[in-house]
Amino acid sequence: MNAPAQKILVVEDENIVAMDLRTTLTRLGSEVVDTVGTGPQAIEQVEQRQPDLVLMDIQLRGYMDGIEAADRIRHLDVPVVYLTAFSDDATLRRARDTEPFGYVLKPFDDRELQIVIELGIHRHRAQKEHDQLLREQAARAAVEKEHRWSRFLADASEQLSKSLDVQVTLDTITRLAVPDLADWAALHVREGHGFKLASLYHAHGNEGAVREMLHRYPLAPDLPHAYPHVMRTGQAELIPEFSEKVLASIASDAENLRLLQLLTLKSQICVPLIIRGESRAALTLAFAESNRRYGPEDLTHGMQLAARCAIAMENAELFHQAEQAVGLRDEFLSVASHELRTPLSTMQLVLQSLQRTARKLDSDELIPKIERLLRQVSRLAELVTKLLDVTRIGAGQLHLDVEEFDLVPVVREIVERFAEQALSAGASLRVHSPTLLIGRADRSRFDQVVTNLLSNAIKFGGGKPVDITLQGDASRLQLTVRDHGIGIAPEYLARIFNRFERAVSSRHYGGLGLGLYITRRIVEAHGGTVQVDSVPGAGAAFTINLPVGAGRAGGA
Repeated sequence: MNAPAQKILVVEDENIVAMDLRTTLTRLGSEVVDTVGTGPQAIEQVEQRQPDLVLMDIQLRGYMDGIEAADRIRHLDVPVVYLTAFSDDATLRRARDTEPFGYVLKPFDDRELQIVIELGIHRHRAQKEHDQLLREQAARAAVEKEHRWSRFLADASEQLSKSLDVQVTLDTITRLAVPDLADWAALHVREGHGFKLASLYHAHGNEGAVREMLHRYPLAPDLPHAYPHVMRTGQAELIPEFSEKVLASIASDAENLRLLQLLTLKSQICVPLIIRGESRAALTLAFAESNRRYGPEDLTHGMQLAARCAIAMENAELFHQAEQAVGLRDEFLSVASHELRTPLSTMQLVLQSLQRTARKLDSDELIPKIERLLRQVSRLAELVTKLLDVTRIGAGQLHLDVEEFDLVPVVREIVERFAEQALSAGASLRVHSPTLLIGRADRSRFDQVVTNLLSNAIKFGGGKPVDITLQGDASRLQLTVRDHGIGIAPEYLARIFNRFERAVSSRHYGGLGLGLYITRRIVEAHGGTVQVDSVPGAGAAFTINLPVGAGRAGGA
């Protein structure tokens, strides 16, 4: 198949030359779309006919010569080849500025004319393909750059989430930026009415010099540049190029300026870390040794990074505040528990003495009242013990006195202690166990675990039977306490072993929400596990698994 004829527009104000060109081009296999004699006509025909090439006479009649017409046609993406007989140097320089695709001298040779036209069209097509390739490469590079930035943000978010320590988080923020985003990274935070350098990182480890300079020459709070300005206004700042004028506006004296110049700073961005509507910190990123420069896109990226850093910084601060609050609470619980134990013990001793006296007097009126008081005092003592255990566990002071003993009589003795309480609740207690099951554990702590589980089973069992199953083999010991009461909703199953967590309303059921937490920590201190299976309305089963040689002495 033959290639389509090349479409040529001839722009020539001499009719004889124009007709000669039309005849020659047609004979050579080209299609002449038109012949015109002025610049405006040429532009109009290019817009209408979209030729492959324009043969343009430099000297045209009218107010617009061929060079001016060619310059406008160039922006329509159509190649121009000049026709010229003679022109002065100034005219030729003007012609060259329009970037023509060739020249044909009058009088023209047919072969020369054909070669110049074919080369012009070929060059133009090659240039268009090259430009398209460059655009595609630029588009791919932009997409890849955005993907790299997205990956960087994802990695940054992961790194920032690894710690809730405030200083570790601040150091992570500056380390993340170097060297990909900066040669220097500094983080300043508010401190009183001023600012404090919280973290500094340099690609080549030269942090000491900057720390010393900032210590000697702290930036003025009203400085119209850098972190004072950013933290004061909450607006990000881009310094695309550090000129001597900018450095002089930052420096407080000649020595300060000299030290700034030694840093060879090239460009800088500074972005605020906004926490709950307040500029709490400023992240400064600077290029120096790498000789790179920042632009508007980098400022946008810096703000995106700052937003994630602000979240991490806020989380770390909130966690620190929570830790302080928990520490104060635990300290209060510890002091309060110790202070309560003495008067409770005294009350218990006095009530026991009154109970003995009432029995000697055979007082049917006093004995029930004293017994009720004793039960309430015992309940208070139990709560105080739990509070003390919580503080010991939090301080890592849960010690185990491990010994080898038969678990069966211990479990049966605990069940007997709850016989009266179970009878009052309308529940029967059923024990399923071998006659002998030897294990190693802290006897009193094991008693505490079984007591907690059995107490809960009676409390939430709805007056239905409670089954206590004790079994074991060569590798493990297992205790299961199962009730058939109200059960536990699925959303609470993962939380009920935490401190002060409750699966039911405290209005209908008493307690502090500490029993299962203490149970879990005691079991874990023995190297075991505790789990719960429950269906709302069908009861719950708590299972303790302990290794045969359970327990380890020392803190939990």
